[in-house]
Amino acid sequence: MDQNEIVRNYKALRGVSVALNTRLVKTLNRDEIGAAAAALGMLHGKHIDLETEDEISVMMDYAIHNLFRDGRNAVDRMLEEDPPPEGSPELRLLRSMQKSHYTIFTVQTPIPGLGVRGLDGMEKTPIVIVDLGFGATAVPGMALATRIHSPGEGWWMTTGAALPINAKALSGIIRETDDHIRRFGVELEEQERTTIIIRACVASGASRQVAYADPGTSIAPSAAAPVIRDSPKIGRNDPCPCGSGKKYKKCCGG
Repeated sequence: MDQNEIVRNYKALRGVSVALNTRLVKTLNRDEIGAAAAALGMLHGKHIDLETEDEISVMMDYAIHNLFRDGRNAVDRMLEEDPPPEGSPELRLLRSMQKSHYTIFTVQTPIPGLGVRGLDGMEKTPIVIVDLGFGATAVPGMALATRIHSPGEGWWMTTGAALPINAKALSGIIRETDDHIRRFGVELEEQERTTIIIRACVASGASRQVAYADPGTSIAPSAAAPVIRDSPKIGRNDPCPCGSGKKYKKCCGG
């Protein structure tokens, strides 16, 4: 598949991903959303405390993929109980998301008009992440914490929620990982590793370093303000994704 075909595929999938994520969020109950906030250090008393609007995307992504009922997360349940039509882009996305994993991705080379080439996780597997905005602004050596999946051969995309790894976050990840190994004598499972990575990033204020660009926009890249995704942010007057029926600013973003 050539680059133009990959971009067409990516745009078609990204175009339906926002609505699909909204459907997935609506399958979560408030207890599960609260559990996600608590796990990530965003819950203070009964109030979900978000430093930026982007943190709700991170929290909801975690709730969709990392909270389980009867051994199934929200993606598994939708595929079993209410799957989209066969051959639809929604079904293709869900099946790809079912095999997703959370990772620390290190940028090697921006690919204008496509995305970035870089290394996936501790294994440093070479991959290409398609993201038009990020491809215009990525800085070699930048590290991101994000969930990725591969809906097409030879390329990957994020689930739309990512955080830069800064020095404070990296120190927190190393400290919590070492503490876990000392206490339990075993390496982290993926679930535990994901929680530690996100919690450390949130505690470090990494979400305040997120910047955005429309696809095709060229802005001066900065390691302190990476463009992570080209999907829209949640507006303060938009309905809250938690499904409460309130405006975002009056609910989780309040």
